[in-house]
Amino acid sequence: MSKIDEGKYFAITLVPTDLSVATMILEIALLERHSKEQTQKISDWVTAGDERMAQLMYFFANDSGKLSQRAAWVMSTVAEVAPNLVQPYLPQLLDKLKESNIHDAIKRHVLRAAQYLEIETALHEPVLHHCFEYLSNPKEALAIRAFALITVARLASHYPELKHELKIIIEDAMLHEPAASFKSKAAKVLKQL
Repeated sequence: MSKIDEGKYFAITLVPTDLSVATMILEIALLERHSKEQTQKISDWVTAGDERMAQLMYFFANDSGKLSQRAAWVMSTVAEVAPNLVQPYLPQLLDKLKESNIHDAIKRHVLRAAQYLEIETALHEPVLHHCFEYLSNPKEALAIRAFALITVARLASHYPELKHELKIIIEDAMLHEPAASFKSKAAKVLKQL
């Protein structure tokens, strides 16, 4: 197969009618380049149809390497502009977090997406579990902890008893975390509580 001109991904007027062809094109696009521009192009393509989101989520769920990581980035970008497309996949996103040795990119993008989604009551417990686990681990990447913080803060309004525990975790993190960006976000969340 010849290389597709990278500037023309998803800018072509050809719309494959065969789902397997569209899936192959999506896979090529995900693996071609790792950039914000490429992620945005794929995100724009995905938001143009519900079946495209299913194709993206196939790569997210059924791969454990680079393809899954890049699909996660696109998925979180889609969640920002069209959360309704990602919403039905929230249980699948949480299932991915249960896997052992998942890459930080998966955690980061799942939690980034969660901040844009309506989390139904039945999923509060697993979401809170993952978020508190990441927040409590100082070895966890800063972005993961920051997105976990945002998500827990959103859900804490439903569970006043969590606010005290969250305050303790945030205050402890602020004492030990040198990054000003995390401290700033943590201070804002503390004010909300």
